[in-house]
Amino acid sequence: MKPITRILVAGIALFMLANGLGFWFAYDQISPLYQLALDNPLARAGVRADIGGFFLVVAALTSYAAAKRNPQAAMIAAGMFLVAVTGRLLSVVFDGAAPQGTLPMLVEATSATILLWSSHVWSTEESETQPGHFVTKLS
Repeated sequence: MKPITRILVAGIALFMLANGLGFWFAYDQISPLYQLALDNPLARAGVRADIGGFFLVVAALTSYAAAKRNPQAAMIAAGMFLVAVTGRLLSVVFDGAAPQGTLPMLVEATSATILLWSSHVWSTEESETQPGHFVTKLS
């Protein structure tokens, strides 16, 4: 399970890194992908700080998680995705469902699921290597 979890989490890290850097350094190119049209410099600064920052923090956490098979970093990143999904669900409740909102919600929920699963796998592997842990093989 180790290779697939690392590959999936590293894929999330690369995707988040590309988006975070896009919001920081290529706002005009990435904003149409997210249907953002902000002409106000203060609004653009807020998007760079908040959305770009979110993506980059998740990229850092998932990069560390994949590199070290660290279950805690994966769990924290999953929590951040779950907070984002909660915000999207609140938007559905207060503003109604938008067809364009489905894909981002699926990406966030899928990423959270992958990270929670990876955290579980890595935690299990970690506990099996601790002194005093006995593994019984069935013949």
